[in-house]
Amino acid sequence: NLPPFQCASLQGNEARMAWVRWKRGFENVATALGETDMVKLKSLLLVAGGLELQDIFYSIPEADAVEGEGPLYNPYAIALQKLDDYFAPKRHEAFERYLFWDMKPEQDEPIERFILRLQEKAKVCNFGASDAESRAAGIIDRVLQVAPIELREKLLAVKGLNLAKMIKRVNAHQTVKSQAMQMVVGGGAMTHTQSEVNKIYHTKQSQGGRRADSEPKADVCKRCGRKHMPDKCPAMGK
Repeated sequence: NLPPFQCASLQGNEARMAWVRWKRGFENVATALGETDMVKLKSLLLVAGGLELQDIFYSIPEADAVEGEGPLYNPYAIALQKLDDYFAPKRHEAFERYLFWDMKPEQDEPIERFILRLQEKAKVCNFGASDAESRAAGIIDRVLQVAPIELREKLLAVKGLNLAKMIKRVNAHQTVKSQAMQMVVGGGAMTHTQSEVNKIYHTKQSQGGRRADSEPKADVCKRCGRKHMPDKCPAMGK
């Protein structure tokens, strides 16, 4: 039996992957039942999907096509397309391939089971329609594997990431990083200089204070009754 579709606890790409897998299961069920009426198929889709899928479906504008005429009217196809579009933005081609290349056999997993998982994952990966596109995809994948986390986040945020967009974003990231480093180094140099100035200033102040303390002070002279330095008395020698 096909279980209801549940995605409330799934994040981003996981929800899309779950939808692709569940939809494939439902299409197999519909084929086995031999149902061809498009209105009934749409209802069967929602019933089999369960309450979570129904909540999503009825929240999508124009997903519930209730009117139409002629052979082109297909509420089932419209429903599937709307749900595909709803989950499609959660897919990032470069991220899908990143997950593919990051796959490893689980502990004690038979190799044939691992191959099946690889085949399943490869279905949602775009490796390019030509040699040039395949090479570009490989370069993007490798950069994502080795890029720092902050750069990786920026690249994954780019919609329709291709080689040209990646190079442009990497160059911009490196330029900003280099400028920021120069500002840090420059700020450190200015701080050091100011520190040295303060050190010299306080040293001179301290030295000046010691010189003043070591010099003799003027006192009231017992000979002339005036205040002057000890050897400056005008009455000396008289």
